[in-house]
Amino acid sequence: MDPINTDNPLEIARNRLFVPTGLEDSHLDEALGRLLTGGVDAADIYFQYVRHESWSLEDGMVKEGSYS
Repeated sequence: MDPINTDNPLEIARNRLFVPTGLEDSHLDEALGRLLTGGVDAADIYFQYVRHESWSLEDGMVKEGSYS
């Protein structure tokens, strides 16, 4: 993924979470709107961004590696 050149937390979230998945602000507005109807006072939506690296060494040399 390209480095993000901004200090704006909302832009970082958009670039990390929205762009790769095709989400838009309107999708969140709609989801929260549905949650808040029918007597619900508050609602939260959580997102998670995870990267994982794994390296396997044998005799000081990289034998295997993975990234996701």
